[in-house]
Amino acid sequence: MFLLSQNKLKSLEDFSKETKLYEQDEELQNQIRQFLLNNFLELHAKIDEEALLAELPTSLREEVLYRQFGVLVETIKFLRDSTDNEFIWAVVQIANKISFEKDDTIYWLNDFSENIYMIFKGHV
Repeated sequence: MFLLSQNKLKSLEDFSKETKLYEQDEELQNQIRQFLLNNFLELHAKIDEEALLAELPTSLREEVLYRQFGVLVETIKFLRDSTDNEFIWAVVQIANKISFEKDDTIYWLNDFSENIYMIFKGHV
């Protein structure tokens, strides 16, 4: 994992040099670096997790998902209130956990977001 993380950071360094990002906006480069460090495991572990879950029988897969995401389902009202288990598990299976630092911009007012964000901890 450390090697993969180092490769990502090296790629960021190379990209920053090529595009002169570092010269133009060191703070932006630091924000990207921090995002990669904070979210590396979540972003890359998802692939292995999906393959493992796909191999399990439905009953075991639902049990694993409930243990993994049950707190999330109970916390988010529209998931908690849903009576459609297939919908609930479809949503949690495609969900990605992403962490942001204080004062990070997720998207700007009036911009279209490419994702739906559900806040589990913290506030906007």
